[in-house]
Amino acid sequence: MLTVTRFLVEENGQSLTEYALVLSLIVVTVVGILLSFGFRISNLFSNASAQINQ
Repeated sequence: MLTVTRFLVEENGQSLTEYALVLSLIVVTVVGILLSFGFRISNLFSNASAQINQ
């Protein structure tokens, strides 16, 4: 955690634009993963619920 804090505080050539690009890439990746696995997880719980209710 200290390394991340130090990385964000030091501004050796880093700009706010670069941080925004990295953050947007992370957000797009997380959203893609959630959309990809969200339906699978939903189906998994639906199937488990159906099995329990039988």
